[in-house]
Amino acid sequence: MLNPGAEYAVDVQSSLVNFETDEFGRQRTFSAIIGDMLGKSRLIDFGTDLTYGQTISFTLRPVVPAIFKLDRILSLSARYSSRYDWTNNLQAGELGKSAGANGNLSLTFDVNMKAIGNEIWATTPATPAPVQDDSTKPKPQFGILDGLDQLSRIAFKIPIFDFEKINISFTQANRVQNGGVLGRAGFANVFGRIPFFQSSVPEYGPSLMYQLGFASDPHGDVIVKSKGSFPFVSGYTEPGLRAPRAANLVDIFGQNNRVSMRTSRTLWEGASLEVNWNVGWSYNVNKTLQSDSTGIPIENNRVVSGDVDRSYLTFPPILFFKFFRTSIEDVQKRYEEMRVDVGDERPSDAKLAQAFEDGLEAAPFLKSLLGNIVPRPNWSLRWDGLEKFPLLSSVATRVSMDHSYTSGYKRRWKISPNGDEVTESQQVSYGFSPLVGLNLQFKEVLKGNFGAAFRFSTSTNYDLTPAAQNILESNTTDITITGSFAKQGFEIPFFGLSLSNDLDLSFSYSYSKNAQRVYDMKAVNFKKEGTPREGSSRTILEPRIRYILSSRVTASVYYKYSKTKPDEGGSRIPGQTINEGGLDIRVAIQP
Repeated sequence: MLNPGAEYAVDVQSSLVNFETDEFGRQRTFSAIIGDMLGKSRLIDFGTDLTYGQTISFTLRPVVPAIFKLDRILSLSARYSSRYDWTNNLQAGELGKSAGANGNLSLTFDVNMKAIGNEIWATTPATPAPVQDDSTKPKPQFGILDGLDQLSRIAFKIPIFDFEKINISFTQANRVQNGGVLGRAGFANVFGRIPFFQSSVPEYGPSLMYQLGFASDPHGDVIVKSKGSFPFVSGYTEPGLRAPRAANLVDIFGQNNRVSMRTSRTLWEGASLEVNWNVGWSYNVNKTLQSDSTGIPIENNRVVSGDVDRSYLTFPPILFFKFFRTSIEDVQKRYEEMRVDVGDERPSDAKLAQAFEDGLEAAPFLKSLLGNIVPRPNWSLRWDGLEKFPLLSSVATRVSMDHSYTSGYKRRWKISPNGDEVTESQQVSYGFSPLVGLNLQFKEVLKGNFGAAFRFSTSTNYDLTPAAQNILESNTTDITITGSFAKQGFEIPFFGLSLSNDLDLSFSYSYSKNAQRVYDMKAVNFKKEGTPREGSSRTILEPRIRYILSSRVTASVYYKYSKTKPDEGGSRIPGQTINEGGLDIRVAIQP
């Protein structure tokens, strides 16, 4: 039912130098060395371990029982893997041993929404039953149940249960690095003790829980307690002993978590929509320690930091998008309201950070309903079959359109010396990549294939440093146009010979513009247009012709025009214009 699987791998590097001579420095015989290697303190003793690496992984692929057709609706999988590394620097003695571990957990959960909808609603809606009137002509009549069926389809099935599978995944990565560890490499704590029933022995090396990535201290104890809120359990690691008389040990711990959801659906014939959400958070702790003569660690310094990121929903303040109020001017208005609020005792940095997150969001009311870290949707749309439209059917054989929207929010934080959480930086980004993308394949022209593509993309980043009280806006716009014509296998008579010829024509045009603006949020007279900073634009134009004569002679010629132009606000890139041209001829001579 669970379909469990496990993998184990280990690699060890060791030195036999300590077996080579006796206590007087005299060379030992081969048989004496073999005698010490076999049947002594270890089953096989390979000398002094220098490095030790170990990988353990577990997988589960549960079989969903066929109860209420759950096997058609749900699918589950889980995997956990840990990588443990131990090194021994012989020159540093007991202080030369260090260890690290990485634990990675992934859970995947698929829900077939369309299968659920088909089970609740019939594949085809119920047709109204005909009734007879005085004229004996049948007239359709809907009953109450038919009306409820139609209403439920419109309210629930079409907007929710017409999606395909919803894929929900959770990943967690833990990493830990410690110096001044005790004992050997730790192999005996995995195979010489009963897991989870016998405690690990420090003389054997780091504990089993540490090697599995469940503990942040190589010789500490993991304490698990229950609590009244989700996830209803909590845990922490109690510090253990370290190498004695260590002056400067460094402990590093980091954890990264991510939850993502993805689904798709067909909108109409040829058009498909993909929607995704994601949210992630991380936690990092860097500590410096020293130990006394008995190995008890004493913490000298601790730095705690992390970040939170999630998919976001914001739009440029242009045209009808102004309704969402997602401009820097709206951020400034929110910030000003918080600054004059005498009941709000937070520092100005914290007020600006909140105004930045809420003011740029297109639907801030979702925050009060769903919470701070609940992600907002991003999407991509593809529409094939546009060649069926009357205006295109006469000239094209295939036309498709692409559209994609991505947006994200990220906040970096740290714990101040007085224990408060302080926002170091924030970033909001959004982009249409592309806003409009067209791919066209035209009908045969001069017995050749002719295709073209157009792509228009734009992206914007807002970076806030609350301590500096300013916002940096960066905009990028890209336009790309390409075209190609290919004709193969046509013949041209030449001195009585009929030779096969190939011709390729291509054309590309690209335009890219980058611009930056700075908004001073602490200024008395706020400038809603901001202060321009460096920016530039670049234009590239390149036609190319390639001709092949009877697979023996290949000739190509091209011309490339490049122009870089700085903005009025200045740029670190100087303006320049470059013209390039080339001719390439290749002749293959065969006996």
